[in-house]
Amino acid sequence: YVLHGIIYLGNYHFSARLVDAEGHVWQYDGRQNSGVPTMDLPASHCLANDIFTSSSLLTSHAGRGSHLFVYRLLE
Repeated sequence: YVLHGIIYLGNYHFSARLVDAEGHVWQYDGRQNSGVPTMDLPASHCLANDIFTSSSLLTSHAGRGSHLFVYRLLE
């Protein structure tokens, strides 16, 4: 399984981090950027710093706590 998204909840609002096929991490918050996801971290940074095991990335975003992790089965 590969992590493809995290949903964060807090203050009656949600935001998300999404991971695309190349490993880039995007952030989504409907209250910002007209609801269009923006690049959070490039794939090269993610791999070099092993961010997918970073507790700060996995547990919080913009003051919201993580509540749902979305994984995809590798075939």
